Amino acid sequence: MTCEFCDGTVEQRVILTDFHYMGRTIYVDGVPARVCRQCGERYFDGVVYERLEAIAKRSGRLKRTIQFPFARYTAPRRAARPARAEAPAVGVLSGG
Repeated sequence: MTCEFCDGTVEQRVILTDFHYMGRTIYVDGVPARVCRQCGERYFDGVVYERLEAIAKRSGRLKRTIQFPFARYTAPRRAARPARAEAPAVGVLSGG
């Protein structure tokens, strides 16, 4: 199988994956998936995806949690532009 996004080679792996469901994100370990070697895109069989949904539905009962640093991206402030020097006047000389 080749990746739909980059045409890279896709291989079968067992991974730790994040899964987004109903506005929440959970992490599930030991998930069978096909993963692109080039870009990392993940592909799940329908049965696996349904199982991930079932796990997410009962995520309130999960006993193990992880913590990780979280930062929000903000664009850097633009520095004030230095004042522009006026361009020298250009005139046209006419021969005469």
